[in-house]
This record gives sequence, C-alpha cells and structure tokens, in this order.
Amino acid sequence: MQRYESYKPAPMDWVQVIPDHWEVARLKRTISGCVNGVWGSDPKGVDDIVCIRVADFNRQNFSVSTKKLTFRDIPSKDRASRILQKDDLLLEKSGGGENQLVGQVVKFDHDFGAVTSNFVAKMTAAKSCHPAYLVYLHACLYANKINFRSIKQTTGIQNLDSESYLNELVPLPSYVEQENIVRCLGQQTLEIDAAIAKKERLIELLQEQADILISQAVTRGLNPDAPMRDSDVSWIGRVPVHWRQLANRALFRERMEPGQADLPILSVSIHTAVSDDEQDGTENIRAKIRIEDKTSYKRVRPGDVTYNMMRAWQGAIGVVRVDGLVSPAYVVAAPLATINGAYFEYLYRTHGFIREMDRYSKGITDFRKRLYWDEFKQLVSLLPPLGEQIQIAAYAEQIINQTSALTEKIRDQIDALNEFRASLIENLVTGKIKT
Repeated sequence: MQRYESYKPAPMDWVQVIPDHWEVARLKRTISGCVNGVWGSDPKGVDDIVCIRVADFNRQNFSVSTKKLTFRDIPSKDRASRILQKDDLLLEKSGGGENQLVGQVVKFDHDFGAVTSNFVAKMTAAKSCHPAYLVYLHACLYANKINFRSIKQTTGIQNLDSESYLNELVPLPSYVEQENIVRCLGQQTLEIDAAIAKKERLIELLQEQADILISQAVTRGLNPDAPMRDSDVSWIGRVPVHWRQLANRALFRERMEPGQADLPILSVSIHTAVSDDEQDGTENIRAKIRIEDKTSYKRVRPGDVTYNMMRAWQGAIGVVRVDGLVSPAYVVAAPLATINGAYFEYLYRTHGFIREMDRYSKGITDFRKRLYWDEFKQLVSLLPPLGEQIQIAAYAEQIINQTSALTEKIRDQIDALNEFRASLIENLVTGKIKT
C-alpha cells in the first residue's frame, strides 16, 4: 500500500484531505432508497416472514447473524416495499444504550425472504456504489461518531434521524477503486477477525476451566486424599465422607423484614451476583423510576442468600455483603447457623445447582419461571466444616482473580486488534492510503 499522488482539502470536519480525483457526495446519493421496517404481529403460520432485528446485527463483521431469527406475521401489503435483497444495507435507527451509539450499518448477505423490524431501515446501494464499500464507509463514520449529531435521545432509547444522517458529506472514489478497497479490506479484516475469534475462544476456555475447578472444589473439597462417599444426588456426585448434605430448609429460613429508607437498594446479577452499592436508575428496567416507598422492598443483612425469583434459573443468586434492600421479587434466605457466605455463593453459582434451580422453578415458559421459597428450601446443599468452607472460598477467589487477570490481558489484545481494524478501514475509505 502507498499514498495517492496528490490530495485536496476535504469539506468534512472528520477528514482533512482526500485524493485529488475523488468526489465528495452526501450519503443519500450513495443509496437508491431508505425504507423503514415493520414489526407486524405474532406469527400465525400464514403471513409469517423473518424479521431482522437490531439484535441480529453482527457488529464485528458488519453482517446479519442467523443464529436466532424472529418470525412475524406481516401482510403482503406491508412487506412489498420492504423485502430484503442480497447486498441491501440495514441501518439501525433506534436502540443503542449508555455505552453504545445507535446508527450501526450492516449488510444483508442472505437469499431467504425477510424484512426489517421497525427499529431498522433498509437501504439499497446506488448503481455507482459497491455495497460492501458502503458498509466500510458507514463503519468509518460510526467509529468517528459522526452519527452522534443525528441522534435524538428519548427515555433510554436513542433514535437516529436518518434524514439528517444521510445528509452527511463523505468521500467517494470511483467504482473500480471501491472494488479494490473492498478486496483488500475483505482479505485483511478476515485475518484480523480470525485472530480475534481465537482470542475470544481462549477467554471462553479459561472461564470453562475456572468453572470446573471451582465446581470441583465446592463439591469435593481441596484434599485429594479425603475419603469419599456417594451423595446420591446426580449433580453433586461423590463428596468427602465428613461433609453433611442438607435440604436448604435445615440451613436457612425465609427473611421477610420490611425495608428502611436509609438503606441502599441492591441488585442481583447473573454475572456478578449481589451488588454492594445502590443500583442506578438504568437497572430499574420496567420504568426507570425509583419506587419512593422503600418499605415495599425487603431487608437483607450480610450473610443472607438472595435470588431473583424470575431469573434464578439463569443463576441470579448470591450472598449479601452489606446491609441493604432488595426487590419484592427477590427471595431472601437467612442462615440458621454460622456459615461462610462466599462458599455458598460459589456453590449456588455452579452449573449443577443452577440446573437444579431451573428444574424446581415453576412456569410453562422461561420468561414465566419462578423459584419460590417453598421450592428453594427443598434443594440440597453441601455443608463442609466451617474451616473448609473458608479455605474453599479463598481458593475459588484465587482462581477467579487469576482468570480475570489473564482475561483482561487477552481483552487488551482484542481491543488492539479492533483498533487496528478500524484504523485500516478508515485509512482506505478516506484515501489516506491506496491499495
């Protein structure tokens, strides 16, 4: 790669110069139309069709994922102008979040019939523009946050003013040069994406290894020479002879204390267990509004086990470390004797125990499942001597810290590869270098 022979000033605020022979055009000139999508109604088996959502966007390689397609009932009159053709571009018009701007563009590269949801617009490339080049161009705009000035914020969801966004000026090389850029970027980004995929898989393997080591520690202990017996519980297997196994009713009682106004509201995550700080407004998913009367919340104390009834089957359980309050939709289990809370948190967040919570949860579909106290108290827990609980918890924490340190290093490498990828795309689509 090398530089072009000569450059001229660029009339955009995000590019200083472009090659002399390149044009400058508004984004709307690069497409032959921009059509908003439709959501339709629940599928009925007659007018059902795939409806591409923002959740289907593969933001890494600017494509549409087919892992979990959604079907919707959309009458012919509503789908006629919205049917996707291969190489159409999809513009994210609503979505985003606190750490992610709306306005991502991906390419539809499939042959099946589909439309876009009402949060996504379909754009068809103009004849003078290569669809893949336009995807890279939009990726460059997105990386430089050019779409930010066309975003309208409303109640937690960002809305992109597509008319404003498509009025942005962009550099535009000839179709032949666009093809060359696409060919070059296709090869190089493929290699970068492969390297990123390997590193992401390594992170998954590290986490799997950590889960196995912790699961073994909380169910078998740390002494490989300890005499073992069969627990007669399928998910537990063999356990040290001197450990006890008890139904949770023998270890906990349900705590039903009302809340107090001066205590923080805590949350339970499937990823990080129980928070130690007040949850922010963004965690109140339903309305983003704090309930003023904190007496409607449940009091929790350090050492309590608490879980989200509706998400226990996903692993939303943990041990409380600070005085606080939790949602009325949570169950609070207070220990009947001295235990090491950290050990029980690691035990309850193993895949085996989570599967048990799933099995005991009531509800015909996932989003209706509830794990009530009457079911939780029937679940079987292991009870090593307190000293061993403490040792196992310390070992598990060490495993987690080591895994986190290694994962952080790998994520830094992934970030560097993504930055290189973005830089490569920008250098080529703005003419800083040529193929």
